[in-house]
Amino acid sequence: MKPLEGPARAARSAGRSPNARALGRLMGRRTTRLALLFLAGLVLISAAAPLLPLASPAETHPEWALAPPGAGDDGAPTALCGRDALGRDLLSRIVWGARISLLTAFAASFVSLAIGVTWGAMAAWVGGWVDELMMRIVDLLFSIPFIFLVIFLGTLARGWGFTGTAANLVVFLVTLGLAYWLTMARVVHGQVVVWRGRESVQAARALGARRGAILVRHLLPNLVPVVIVTLTLTIPRILLVEAFLSYLGLGVQAPHVSWGILARDAVEVLTPIATPWWLVLFPSLAIVTTLSVLQYLGDAVRDAWSPKESY
Repeated sequence: MKPLEGPARAARSAGRSPNARALGRLMGRRTTRLALLFLAGLVLISAAAPLLPLASPAETHPEWALAPPGAGDDGAPTALCGRDALGRDLLSRIVWGARISLLTAFAASFVSLAIGVTWGAMAAWVGGWVDELMMRIVDLLFSIPFIFLVIFLGTLARGWGFTGTAANLVVFLVTLGLAYWLTMARVVHGQVVVWRGRESVQAARALGARRGAILVRHLLPNLVPVVIVTLTLTIPRILLVEAFLSYLGLGVQAPHVSWGILARDAVEVLTPIATPWWLVLFPSLAIVTTLSVLQYLGDAVRDAWSPKESY
């Protein structure tokens, strides 16, 4: 390093906004760039699944049932990851399953973002008995077991006429979002309570700024770091919950395919006599690898936007 390179870099960093400095710290890590590259590749491959030379995930061939990876005997095309109990190509089902699993994780996370930020910010900003009432509702919902809440909301939606495979998927996405907005609401509420007492907010009030304008211009921009951190930590949780609920039969339903459904299909054919290991190994690798990458990105974002370094 040249003698003046360190001070020059520090001077450039001092002139940038806290969010820009945090983003620079985040992208300055090689492991973070690799994790983002993996995630981008996974999203691209799953989004382009209809264009890839893969068999249909619903195409069955009972005569090729439980064919091991790479087997191409009896006229069967080569299956890199093997076939399941109905002769369906496992690689195709993993790729197509990534579409539903990632869609569920990201869509439900943004549903929780929209509800949680709105609820928490409004409760803290209005204050008084309204704040107490709104946050007691959050506490009440926190006390309800998660599985019970998912079953209740799903049953309620079906009772209102939301039936069919597409409708069930949408209901499941919204249900997960409704179950996970509580943490976001609490975090945002605490931040708004802190920021509404800052000098900049008090000065805006003294100058006659409207309450809505203060909330939008002064408070919400300062919530960006904590919202980003909470969101990135929520995505892997929802991905894991989706796999768990689909495994139990409470989540994504056929003919849609997700990684949780693949895990359930694998368990159904495991016996002491026949052990098709590929049905367990490859979906598990997809789930574990993706969860690890998302969890690492969540931790990296939290470290980059930590208050100690950003403010």
